[in-house]
Amino acid sequence: MVGMHPVHTTNCFFLVRPDGSMEDFSYRKCVDGIVERFDIKFFSPLNSGSKIGTLALQKLINQGLQGEQEAWQIYNDMLDRGVANEYHSTVMLKTCGGDQQRSMLSSMRSAGITPTVATYNTLVSTLVLEGRLNEAEELLEEMQEEGVEPDNRIKEALRGFDLPMSRLKELTRHQQRRGAGEDQALQLFEYMLSNGVLETVHMNATMRLCQGSQEQRRMLERVQAKGVEPDLFTWTTIISQLMLEGLESEAEGVIEEMRAAGLGADAETAEEMLRGLQGRDSQEEEALAMLRDALLDIKKYDTQKAWNIFEDLLYDGEATEVLANMMIHACSSSKQLRRLTNRMLDAELVPSIDVYNAILSQLLFEGRTDQALSTLDEMEVLKIDSNALTVCLLDEIRRF
Repeated sequence: MVGMHPVHTTNCFFLVRPDGSMEDFSYRKCVDGIVERFDIKFFSPLNSGSKIGTLALQKLINQGLQGEQEAWQIYNDMLDRGVANEYHSTVMLKTCGGDQQRSMLSSMRSAGITPTVATYNTLVSTLVLEGRLNEAEELLEEMQEEGVEPDNRIKEALRGFDLPMSRLKELTRHQQRRGAGEDQALQLFEYMLSNGVLETVHMNATMRLCQGSQEQRRMLERVQAKGVEPDLFTWTTIISQLMLEGLESEAEGVIEEMRAAGLGADAETAEEMLRGLQGRDSQEEEALAMLRDALLDIKKYDTQKAWNIFEDLLYDGEATEVLANMMIHACSSSKQLRRLTNRMLDAELVPSIDVYNAILSQLLFEGRTDQALSTLDEMEVLKIDSNALTVCLLDEIRRF
């Protein structure tokens, strides 16, 4: 059967035993089984250029923190055995920030592994993304001294080709890896902020990693001190988090703060979103409280408890637009947001503009801006009117 994985919050195949118990079937388990059965020497033929090992390492990295740790164990063992090559090393470089990458480059050379143009692509791109242009240019000179000719990708990186979107994609890519990946996203955010290359859209993407509204406000204060101002999406992100935490009066205070700053029109939009997260009767308030408790108690990225509650509400015909709006917090990708809209439509519950704004923002963060137009077409069919936040998001999507 196919079901939602309790840890990785993605659809997964499950093997159902006769006694009713289930076991998830994953690529990583296959890799683990192969390694255990054939020993790590299974990877030794990869010195000949086979892509199997690099694919296996990448698959493990994509599993999150535990998978990345396993990939490093395999890679370090390969280094010890003398069977690691430049392809394996380049895959592992992508899990590191600029400082760690330079350290790893030294380790590669000590192990007799010669960096390739792909290796330097990764190194230069990371330094440019972090705003460390001088170091990137120095690395380019070092590369040429070693007789490795730069390709178009390196030249485009140094010219700042599509740089704002590249930074945004990299932030989101790290976030979706979770665990260690989130650490890399925060490190990239810090470098961008300190080097003066951070934009509001990058702050908005990173703000999703904050562990609560207080941390979000601290991030906003730091960014504003560097001359980067919030937009409507920033304010609605903070208000939504406050409502998740049950701090309705503080959320209303943010709206008053917006009005005091002369953002009257944006404040109206934010107030509409706030009303979309308020229970309208005792039954809805009780269901909202259950969802809040489940979402605030997320451990190991397990949103299954919240989904189970919402599915039960759908089954009983008690799901509402307000409850669906709260479920946005259970969705960390456009795919999961699509799952939410599909389940709502199956239950003849029309998604709100807040859900579609969440989809548009996630598509922007993922760099899948081409899908935004089809989302607008869907909104038109369902007769869902855009609001000021939709316009704000579309402006960013067109810019990229």
